Amino acid sequence: EFIAATEAIGNVDTNIWLIDMSEHEISQRIRQLRHRMALRWTWLSRVRVPYIPREDDITRLWEQGYKDEVLNSEQRKLEMLRLEAPHVWRVLIDERNALMAVRLAWIASEKLREDEEPKILALVGAAHVDGIKALLKEPIAIKENLRRLSLTFTPPTLIRRISVNAD
Repeated sequence: EFIAATEAIGNVDTNIWLIDMSEHEISQRIRQLRHRMALRWTWLSRVRVPYIPREDDITRLWEQGYKDEVLNSEQRKLEMLRLEAPHVWRVLIDERNALMAVRLAWIASEKLREDEEPKILALVGAAHVDGIKALLKEPIAIKENLRRLSLTFTPPTLIRRISVNAD
């Protein structure tokens, strides 16, 4: 979806910012939790199989018009993850929400510092939308969440996209 979205921007002079944790950061933070969970790590076998359905099944159902059913099913799976594996939920949802919110706030602040109106379109997974919106409505909560979750701010990664004149 993210590749398609950047391609949909087309030949436009704009910035694309990567605001999420990298896959490496996510797996590293989850691995750190293993030590805390020790014997409780067995939940992964119960969560992984039903939680990660075959992507082609989801796509097929979505394309056949069963969008509400797919969204409801994914919401139930997320809720199961939250209940069964709160430490993993913390990394996959809470920590990433906090990091993406602070990075979006940073991008907006940089634009304001440059006397530009921030025009930002954020593409995030559906599970992150409400959490990020809530944090952005209360900027003090962003700082508190970073501290509570032991996260250190790092700026987002800029990918500069420039328009090209096709002659």
